Amino acid sequence: MKKNLLLLSLLALALTACREDDPEPRITALQITAPDTTLYRGDSLRLRLTPTPPDADIRGAVWTSGDSLVAVVTPDGLVRCVGPGRTVITARLEGTSLSAKYDLTVAARATQSIAFSEPTLTLLVGEEQPTALVFTPANTDDRRATYTSSDTAVATVSSQGVITARGRGTAVITARTADGGQKAECKVSVQHFTERISVWLSGTWIYESDNLVSACARMTLRNDSNRDLFVERFIVESDGREIHREEIGRTLSSGSKLACDVTFKNAHDPQFKYQFTVGSEQYEAHYRPHMIGAKTFPADGPRTLPIVVSRRR
Repeated sequence: MKKNLLLLSLLALALTACREDDPEPRITALQITAPDTTLYRGDSLRLRLTPTPPDADIRGAVWTSGDSLVAVVTPDGLVRCVGPGRTVITARLEGTSLSAKYDLTVAARATQSIAFSEPTLTLLVGEEQPTALVFTPANTDDRRATYTSSDTAVATVSSQGVITARGRGTAVITARTADGGQKAECKVSVQHFTERISVWLSGTWIYESDNLVSACARMTLRNDSNRDLFVERFIVESDGREIHREEIGRTLSSGSKLACDVTFKNAHDPQFKYQFTVGSEQYEAHYRPHMIGAKTFPADGPRTLPIVVSRRR
């Protein structure tokens, strides 16, 4: 009995020693598998590395991406999509010549529509205005666009979408996606700076028959243009003869205004004039009354006069 037990013990030890000496299964191949899905920028994908035989140890696998602008991969095979394109994900087993490759495609989100953030613009000659396009969907991948103008004498547009006002008139700026599939339009109206100069009227004005006018009022000149005005003087004429003159000699910058008070009686066919210069050019803003009757306009609610701005010779 003791002899048999001894033999069994020796046999168990021999089998244990044999198992401890068994080598790891030799890996003959590697394969990368993944779910079949369409990938876009921002998506993630878990790749699975399968050896042959399947029970072999692959803990030494190293993952790399052929193009990090398309996708990157973590040490455990998690792919993060960076941008549209194609790349190859490779898994290599350290200490061997074995590797596996996976062709990865990141699709581009198609643009469904584009629109200008400001579909209409009013500019002054010489002004520049950057534009912005709104893409749908908002996470569209290809945001490239080309720009054209319907009338370059009125407005031109750069490759970056910056509009430059060239001359009076109206032009349509068109933006098209790089593939030409979508377009948007922006209507641009270009004015001369003189169209942004206004005169306000407040106080009491009495318009009588035979074009006789009496006034105790204030006229306010406002500059909403993109140019500085050097205002020289304010003049009131009756039948072409000066009855009031106020020398001003002041620069009126954009967004500024100045007021002149005037009082007179029974002026015939009066004209009211602001004379100013812009650079070396001389201008005059003038107004001639065309109403009959007494009118009073409060200072906090002045009336805008239909003035005419013209070059002086």
